[in-house]
Amino acid sequence: MIPPLDDRGLLPKGIHSGTWKNIENAFSVDQRRELLISNAKDFSLGPLSLLHPSPLYLAGSTFSDKIRPGDIEATIKIDPSQLSQQQLTLAFQLQSSHDAIKQATEIDFYVTLDTPGANDFSQFFQYVGEKMAAAKNLQPKDKRGVVEVETWLIP
Repeated sequence: MIPPLDDRGLLPKGIHSGTWKNIENAFSVDQRRELLISNAKDFSLGPLSLLHPSPLYLAGSTFSDKIRPGDIEATIKIDPSQLSQQQLTLAFQLQSSHDAIKQATEIDFYVTLDTPGANDFSQFFQYVGEKMAAAKNLQPKDKRGVVEVETWLIP
């Protein structure tokens, strides 16, 4: 279930699960958010579909009261031992295409390797960050929520 925004205007801290329909119902409150969520959905049903069933997480100012979110953050958490060589190659190609993906879709996309010592973007995205902290008089390391997309291959 995806909770409403908290008193800071942010998704409450933690990982909240929801279907595409839940996400759209909760956050497609304006054309900008509708576009960003649609782009993320299309990306997951397209290039990311070969990496299913790896967990997909969405985050950022799209899930806040910010008037105009700049993009939507996304990460897919892959376990290299569970994927074929073709899937691993695709994951690394997508990661190396980060800038092109962001320019074309406004998705700030990262691959998270589910291995010890690797960066976990599903955790990193839970930090408020410098810009949001400054805008809301918070600390950059304060926490906010992210959304794990349930059954993300189903539109």
